[in-house]
Amino acid sequence: MHELICLLFETVLENSRNARLNAIEYLRPFIENESTVAIVDIGWLGNMQASFEKIARLINPEIVIHGFYSGTLDGAAQKATEKSHMHGFFCDNGLPSQFCHAVQSGGAEILEFAHSATHGTTLGYARDGNTVKPVFDPHDLNSPEAIAAAQLQEGMMDFCQKLAHTIAALPSKQLASDDWPEDVLRLITRPNKTEAEIFGEIEHSESIGQTVVRRKIAPKLHGFQRIQIFKSYRFAKKSSFWPSGFKIRNSFKKD
Repeated sequence: MHELICLLFETVLENSRNARLNAIEYLRPFIENESTVAIVDIGWLGNMQASFEKIARLINPEIVIHGFYSGTLDGAAQKATEKSHMHGFFCDNGLPSQFCHAVQSGGAEILEFAHSATHGTTLGYARDGNTVKPVFDPHDLNSPEAIAAAQLQEGMMDFCQKLAHTIAALPSKQLASDDWPEDVLRLITRPNKTEAEIFGEIEHSESIGQTVVRRKIAPKLHGFQRIQIFKSYRFAKKSSFWPSGFKIRNSFKKD
């Protein structure tokens, strides 16, 4: 391994340099002449904002960065700096703890599915003529999961549009109420059978922040799989992304 690293060291450095230059050129128009910039994303551990800040400082050393997220987990605040701040809506730096626990027990996978983009994961940036553009992972918009995500997002947008005027009239304190995430918390921790069957089919990567190896968040065991060895059932439940959904989908009770 040491010999391999030595052999590839200069190549890795060169590729990293090119990737950094492309990212700088892509981001420059957005931050070069600004005093403050905002990032809006799903959230969790703050790694993306920490990486963004390193590149942003090369373009504009004085820029102030604010990240607005669905939630940030315990430890995210350690990646914040004097000029880079993170704000979580459902949970902020791991608090309140019940929602932080829910995020780590299937909530992250469900919320990321609900907010998935219509393009694939951004793999990097590459030059296209005189401009630099994002490079996306291939994404099949006609796949069952992509269609389901689009349907869910259509419903979410319809809900937001119907309530937009009401929400705009609410005092800011009411928008910060702990009541807002209650329905989401209930879905994650106490799903009904229909919800478990639908959301249990979502595929996700092995851990937060990875996108390579994917599996269903609450797989349904079939036939002999389900009854052969209780230990196997317990292992499958423990290793599932969404234990609450797994328990409902694989209940030994009759419907």
